[in-house]
Amino acid sequence: MVTSQKMKDRLVFVAGLSAGLMGTLVVAGIASYKVVKFEEQRLQHGWRLVPVVVAPRALAAGTRMTFAEMAQRPMPEQLVTSSVVKPDSATYVVDQVLTVPLSDGDRLHWTFFSRTRNGLMRGPEPSSPRDPDLWEACDAALAASSTTARRERTPADIRARLVSEVRP
Repeated sequence: MVTSQKMKDRLVFVAGLSAGLMGTLVVAGIASYKVVKFEEQRLQHGWRLVPVVVAPRALAAGTRMTFAEMAQRPMPEQLVTSSVVKPDSATYVVDQVLTVPLSDGDRLHWTFFSRTRNGLMRGPEPSSPRDPDLWEACDAALAASSTTARRERTPADIRARLVSEVRP
């Protein structure tokens, strides 16, 4: 026959075991939640959505861009390179001429716009009158500058070329 003291001891043991088991389950649940959240963040890294500028409808080559020809859409950051036009830079594209046709939703790239001889995109014409002599002088200087690659092999060759260009 089991005495009341032994019954009490068993009851205390079972209660302690139950409390320990419940505590262990709570700690295991919290730990597994943290592991799942960490893995979720690790898998989502690079897939955060960032806004980019896209064509809201099909645009033909030769279209002069306005804000009406631009829309903003979210895109995973892994697919957004430095060549993609971002919304904070959209003003630089206004009044630029599109060189390629675009479909609805195509991202705008900097390479899709016409460029001038010096490689810079030509912005809108200034509202103030231009000095034609200054522009002709600048165009002549640009045309006169050599764009061919120089192939000096040593610093002495570079120095000799620079000295010969400075002295008449």
